[in-house]
Amino acid sequence: MAKKSNKGFDYEEKINQILIKKKLVPKDSKITGGADREDVSLIYKNNKILIELKNKDKSADYGQKELLWTVERKWHWSEKKEDRISDLYNKLKIIENHIPKNFVPRKYSKVKKNDDKIKSIYEDIKPEDYEYDKNRIEKRDIEIPLDTLFTYYEIKNRFYIQVENFGFYHLKKDKFNIGTKQFDGKISLRLRAKYRGSRRNILIKPWDYGFLAKISINKMPTESELDMEEKNGKKFPFI
Repeated sequence: MAKKSNKGFDYEEKINQILIKKKLVPKDSKITGGADREDVSLIYKNNKILIELKNKDKSADYGQKELLWTVERKWHWSEKKEDRISDLYNKLKIIENHIPKNFVPRKYSKVKKNDDKIKSIYEDIKPEDYEYDKNRIEKRDIEIPLDTLFTYYEIKNRFYIQVENFGFYHLKKDKFNIGTKQFDGKISLRLRAKYRGSRRNILIKPWDYGFLAKISINKMPTESELDMEEKNGKKFPFI
């Protein structure tokens, strides 16, 4: 559901060009980052290494999971087969502890279906319904352990992260013995309602929003001695 900001894409392209010049990725390499794909991957000592990239903006997305609601199941996490990320969020008991038990979202409770039943049409939903849902789901600074972030990316087979202006780190572990320090930023969880694409959709498609749990950064990490941009005399991680 979530889309990267222009800042996020710009930073990915910047790092991608660095890696092309250092011959760590093919010349025709393209940005592939998205909700379920790595931001960049490279080959180092015959290992394919997936790397998460984050720009310096504290509002950058550090991991999201969509929430759904049905009459039968009430609130639940969007799921795929053997979805370990849903299991991770279930263990945190976010739904039980942080969503009002009597909150029935208008987004899903006012659904109508068209005649061919191919897709749902939310024709009764108005901008004020979004505001109603947003005000009831919104909750910031839910305390969660830092290991949540590490496990989130371990499930996606990503063990390294590059943060603009701060440098290069490992997450769960230094899997490929690069000599990184562990990411030591501070995190929390935010519950929110969010429009897909531009917020201008609130007038064009007032039903086109969803509910998310987002891992947020409260405090940026201690600077690393390694940096893919080699700023301020820092060393490139892959030599």
